[in-house]
Amino acid sequence: LPINWQGWAFIGALVALLAALAVLVLARRITVPLTELTASAGHFANGEFDWPVPHDARGDEVGVMARALERARDSIRVQLDQIGRYAAEQQKLQSELDIAHGIQMSMLPHDRDFDSAERRYRLQARLEPAKAVGGDFHGHFEKGDGRLWFVVGDVSDKGVPAALFMARAVTVLEVAAAAGETPDLVLVDASRHLSASNEACMFATVLCGLLDMATGELAIASAGHDAPLLRHADGSIEPIPLESGPALGFDAVDAYAVWRGRLLPGDLLFAWTDGVTEAFDGTDLAFGEERMHGALRVADGA
Repeated sequence: LPINWQGWAFIGALVALLAALAVLVLARRITVPLTELTASAGHFANGEFDWPVPHDARGDEVGVMARALERARDSIRVQLDQIGRYAAEQQKLQSELDIAHGIQMSMLPHDRDFDSAERRYRLQARLEPAKAVGGDFHGHFEKGDGRLWFVVGDVSDKGVPAALFMARAVTVLEVAAAAGETPDLVLVDASRHLSASNEACMFATVLCGLLDMATGELAIASAGHDAPLLRHADGSIEPIPLESGPALGFDAVDAYAVWRGRLLPGDLLFAWTDGVTEAFDGTDLAFGEERMHGALRVADGA
């Protein structure tokens, strides 16, 4: 039979046209939904998580992608809600810690000058907790007979538990000082009270001293605390040879050693907690006792 090339050409062109139309329909069935899903994802990126996800009911691959995008949208929305609640809780906690910080600072006495018949004393203290609240403390209590009690302490741990134990320790020490006659007896009494009902097993190192403001006579006892430094009027620094006893809070203690001496005109008694010597700079170098001694000399211009 003769070949009808024109007929075959027409049939070929028709098949090609139908194939192109089929490809175009198939492409539109895929590309148009993908474009719409991409638009929905753009709305999600702008925080519009209520924007609908189209084509999620389809049973093909487009439907699978749409449902995956919808699950991702819902998951992000839940996580953002959790983050919002967490941020609100953190803000409330920070506000409460700020209030607790103010309460703790108000519990500590301010700097004061004390005048006796022939002498004048200045008591100064500085406390900067590592966190909003902490366990370091200081205090002084007038005896009423010309004698002045003073304490410096450091509670184990940090944060809220340390602050609560610190408040208890300050109260116990003040009551013990009001009834006691010497620093060692004050620490003995405080050790008995602080070791009772101490299920948390917290403890505090305490330096307790008694100053006779008329004569300058000084008595100091230590419950696990570093001995203070005595800087004389000529700028020389003398470590006080003070024997330390157990910290307060473990067990009741029967006796503490007492150091006795005298403050002369121009002398300065310097007590601290390990928050000073164990402070680290940006290079992880501890401040240390040597640098503390140097700072103490510079403070007097020596």
